[in-house]
Amino acid sequence: GATVKLKKTGYTDINNIGSANVVSSTEIRCGFNLYNISPTPASPGVWDVRVTNPDSYYYTLANGFTVTANPPTISSLVPSTTTNNGSFTLTVRGGNFFTGASATLTKTGQTPINGTSTSVTAISNITSVFNVDGVQTGFWNVIAENTDGTSVTFPNSLGINYAGPTITVVNPGYAYNSGTATVTIIGNYFRAGATTKLYSEDLLLDKCWTK
Repeated sequence: GATVKLKKTGYTDINNIGSANVVSSTEIRCGFNLYNISPTPASPGVWDVRVTNPDSYYYTLANGFTVTANPPTISSLVPSTTTNNGSFTLTVRGGNFFTGASATLTKTGQTPINGTSTSVTAISNITSVFNVDGVQTGFWNVIAENTDGTSVTFPNSLGINYAGPTITVVNPGYAYNSGTATVTIIGNYFRAGATTKLYSEDLLLDKCWTK
């Protein structure tokens, strides 16, 4: 008999359950499993409906069926803190995430940061990469949004801290122990108010010099 399927670009076709019931030449009744499909439940939004007769002739009604879903939810983040040097991978844990979902970081007065290389695992995790190099420290909101426009905001949930300092060069790299020494330290992530010291694991802390 005739078959019915739902089609959407970029997604696996959803075939009708069992055999379609051809009531008459003008009516077909059928069912679709919209949850237990791979890789996730049916993506929210419009789908095309295709009816195919036994002789392989078919007709497709564009945007003929709309799949809706409960709004996404967020329960936790992994990690919940990071530093503002470079990029990091964030896993958003929750529910009702669908293929094509996006993740964004927001903070009042700051430019939103969109996640890249985003993937959805089942319907409970979104993994995304964020470039937070040099961004404002403090707590940021995390927003997850499905392709149908439904979204959830996890407020003040991601803490972004300053990156710790690094040292690449000390110039000069030596000095005589007969007086004071002035050196230039080259590295990254120095902040106003930073302190410096010389130390050796063989010396006690109270024998370090500070400036």
